[in-house]
Parts: sequence; structure tokens; C-alpha cells
Amino acid sequence: GTGDAVRKVLAAADRAMVPLLPLEDARAAEAAAREIEAEQEWRWRYDRHVVRHVDLAARSPEACLAACRAGLDSIYASFRFGEVSLGEHMRTSEGHSFGTGHVQGRGRRGRAPALPLGGTETIQGADEVLAQLHAWVQAGVVGEDVPGAVRGVLAGGAEAVLSGFAFVVMGAGAAMGPLETLLGLGAHVVALDLPRETTWRRLLSLAEGSPGRMTFPLRGEVRDRAGIAELANAAGCDLLTEPAELRDWLVSLCPTQRLVLGSYAYLDSKAFVRVSLAMDAIASGVLARRPDSALAYLCSPTDVFAVPPGTRAQSAERFQSLPWSHAAVKAVGGRSLLRPNVAGTDPQYPLVDSLVLQQGPNYMFAKRLQHWRAMLSQASGGLVSSNVAPASRTTSVVKNQILAAAFNGASLIPPLFIFNPETSNVLMTYLLLADLQAGHRSLQHPLDLFKSTAVHNGSWTCAYQLRSVLQVVVLAYYARAALPRLTLAAAIAAVLGVAWVRGGRGGISRL
Repeated sequence: GTGDAVRKVLAAADRAMVPLLPLEDARAAEAAAREIEAEQEWRWRYDRHVVRHVDLAARSPEACLAACRAGLDSIYASFRFGEVSLGEHMRTSEGHSFGTGHVQGRGRRGRAPALPLGGTETIQGADEVLAQLHAWVQAGVVGEDVPGAVRGVLAGGAEAVLSGFAFVVMGAGAAMGPLETLLGLGAHVVALDLPRETTWRRLLSLAEGSPGRMTFPLRGEVRDRAGIAELANAAGCDLLTEPAELRDWLVSLCPTQRLVLGSYAYLDSKAFVRVSLAMDAIASGVLARRPDSALAYLCSPTDVFAVPPGTRAQSAERFQSLPWSHAAVKAVGGRSLLRPNVAGTDPQYPLVDSLVLQQGPNYMFAKRLQHWRAMLSQASGGLVSSNVAPASRTTSVVKNQILAAAFNGASLIPPLFIFNPETSNVLMTYLLLADLQAGHRSLQHPLDLFKSTAVHNGSWTCAYQLRSVLQVVVLAYYARAALPRLTLAAAIAAVLGVAWVRGGRGGISRL
């Protein structure tokens, strides 16, 4: 099953670091690989193995890259495409049968830079947008370098990027994708999504009303000057079943522009692993044939990252000055609640542990393979944008009652702040353009790729591991929702009571 394959791949990645680490660390890497292979409670214990994997990778740039290569090699050998491995399928399949559709937008570009905040509220003007970003820096919600990166884009510095690149958006309809913002800026977008008429009617209408243009695959013949309705019935592709064909179709496109290969599709559970692997096969295949292409990803904030020392210091300071209500929860809830988010063994290279167990090992693994590809490509001289994107109130999240309650209660743990998706879309697109504008940069360590321009919701600077506060904020939110006049202290007291009843001194049981 997928779980066994995931453990096999992660063990291979750990074992690949052994020859490149000092003796003591090498022994730790071999032990880590063996423990992954022997783990019987993978679903609820995968977090410790992932944290240790990143900690080992942090000890040596060479070992980190060896782990990336070994992990990806193991994936392509382990996962099947029909009767052969995915790697074999991508090597032996050639050609495609897609037609190519185009929609040229008729809209006008907005005159002033903008940042929507949700609903009808939008910040207009470069100075005002930058002021909001600086406010988020002061609150500990985004990285200190975010305003500086965005400033050049707002000043018009990304015009060469917008004209010089075609933006491939795999998962064009994804809630967190950049498609609508890019079209609004006048970009050329190559849209890939499933052949669903309602999806394509929406996407093509967006393109038609924008100042940008859209290119997309067609599965059948259409008339010259076909309208939106006819094009929507013929448009679309399947990332899961047509990766080699899509690779070859993309290679043939836009000879006068460089490609940005963006991986944004999301599916639930095991399917997310498969679609992430399909996007990787497509992107890496195109990159091999058009090496001036760029890779683009959005990292989840719920992962393990290297962080700047100043960020680590903010988190430590908050943990050392806990309010009485938080200290009481820790006392009753046991070791599982309100744990510090510090990770790693080198104080000079701190890590943050923001994994959330409830997301599951498949989600973690799908993002891990994106991290591996991003680090390998960047280290080999490639252009990569892979910024940490904020947790946002997307439809797929808020329909889950537990996650919706967690988001609504997040403000109980400062400085956690949940973004609206329209804010995230625009801000992360600005950061993508800033990365492309800056070009390739040398890094001291591959993990540094994810350290800069992070929009982490405050998960890096808050006092706690996210998974150790999830149950607390959910229960406190429901307590305050039931009794709106309840003070924060009283809501925390309600959490203490539930903790005592459900878990006693051993802590709250799993929700």
C-alpha cells in the first residue's frame, strides 16, 4: 500500500545520508532508517521520523542533497504506472494527441497594486500594501524579508517577468493557485485541469475578462472562433493518467517564452501523493528538455523547516512567558499539549516543527517530494520559487468542522493568524514574481530555500507545535461559541475540565 511505499522511500532517503555524515550522525541516520522500516504506528507516529529526517539533512548540505536524490529515485522505482514503474513509463512514452486552445483576454489591468483582505475590503496602492506587510512582520505573521521582496514587484519591476515567462498552472482551478492573479496582471497562463465543463467555463470566462491570455489542452476538434461553451466542452487533461503526454505537449509550447512549471493540484489522502508525483514527473520531464524553465511550489506551513535565528528567538521568548491559563493546560494535559515548536540539534541552525498529525502521512509525503525536487533543482543552478504559503480559509478546509473550529480559534494562540484565500493568492503570486525577478541565488544549505519570504501565519514565531495546540483551540472555540460572553480564561478553564474528564493527567485523547 501507499503507507508501506512512503516508509520505504523515507528510509531510503535517510540511509543515503550515512556515507556523507560524521560517524555519530551516520549511525543516527542508519538507526533512523531502521526505525522507519519497523514503525507499527506510522499513521500517528510519522511526525517524529519526519522531524529526525530534516534534522539529519540539516547537518550537511551534501547529505541533504543525497537524501533528495535517493528519495526521488526510490519513488520513481516504487510507484507503478500500469505494468511498469512510473520512471520507466516516463522514459519510454513519447508523443501526445492534444490540440491547443487559446483565449485572449479583453480586460484592462488595474492601475494600482492591490491586496484583497476578504469580502469587500481591499488595500489599494503600493505604500498601503507595504504598510500592511510591515504590520504582519511586526506581529510575527510573515518573514521579515517579505515586504522587501514584494516592493520591487509593486514598483513595476516584474514587467519583464510577466512578458518573458509563460506560467504553467497544474491544478488551474485550485483554491490556492495563482491563476486568477496572474491573469489579472496580464500574464500568459497555461492552464491544466480535469476535463469538466463547469470548471473550464469558469476558467475560460476568467481569462476572457482579464488582460491576460490563456493556453490550454484540447481533447477534440473545435471550430475556428469557437466560443467559451464549445471550448469548455473540449478542454482539459488528466495529470494522473497522461503525465508523459502532457510533458510532451508542454515542451512544444511557447518557444519564445520560458516556462514556469507550477505544481498546485490537490486531492485528498492517497490521491494527493499520486497527483504530486504526476506533477513532478511532468515538471522534471519538461525541465530536462527545456532547462531554462523554472519550478514553482507553495509549501505548507504545517511542516518542518529551517528558520532564521531571530524567528527562533521570538518563539522561545513567547514560550518562556506563558500566561497562567496556558501553563495550567500544560499541567493538566501532560506532555502532549502546548509543546515548544523548537526542533533540531544544532542551535546555530534552528528548525521549527509545525507538523499537524491530523493531516496525515500522505499529505506530509506529497509535500516532501516537492521539497526534494525543489532543493535538487536549485542546487544544480535551476530557478525555483518555493515559498511557505499561509493556511487559508479555503472551501475544502472550512467544510471540515474540526479544521474550521481550529481556524476560528487560532487567535487564542498569538500570533497565529489565518488568511483569507484571496489574500493568499495575491500575496503568494507577488512573491512568485519576486523570485523570478531575482533569478537563481546561491545558498549555503539546500534547506535555506524555504527559509526566506515565508508567509507562515505565525506558526514559526508562536510558542507551540501546532499539533500540540489543535485540540486546545478547538475546544476553547466551541466553549466560547456556546457562551459568547465567556472570557478567554473561562474558555481555557473549560478546556481544563474536558482534559481532566477525557484524559486525566495523561492528556486529552485524540479528537
